[in-house]
Amino acid sequence: MASTFYGCATTLLPLFTTFKPDETDDISEELSRASGEVSEIGSEFSSSDYRVLRLAAEDAAVFVASAGELRGARLEAALRLLRRQPSRQQASDLALAQQLLVLTTAR
Repeated sequence: MASTFYGCATTLLPLFTTFKPDETDDISEELSRASGEVSEIGSEFSSSDYRVLRLAAEDAAVFVASAGELRGARLEAALRLLRRQPSRQQASDLALAQQLLVLTTAR
């Protein structure tokens, strides 16, 4: 588990360290917007649903870091759970994985 996190972190670290100051403002705004959306998402799940999402967080991080190339079974289960909601049926797997990451780290 830690090695996967380390792999994701080393993959993403260069992305976060190359932003110019005005670009970080855009990122902050995007994260703020996503956080607001996620707080609405979080209230829609039962504790057992949230457990499925939480367990899929590592798979989601790998999926996002690999630009959708690597997917795990727990991520697939979480995507099925997220897609039960009509507002998320048309969302891309990558968008849902990103939402899942924000949801599980915000709680």
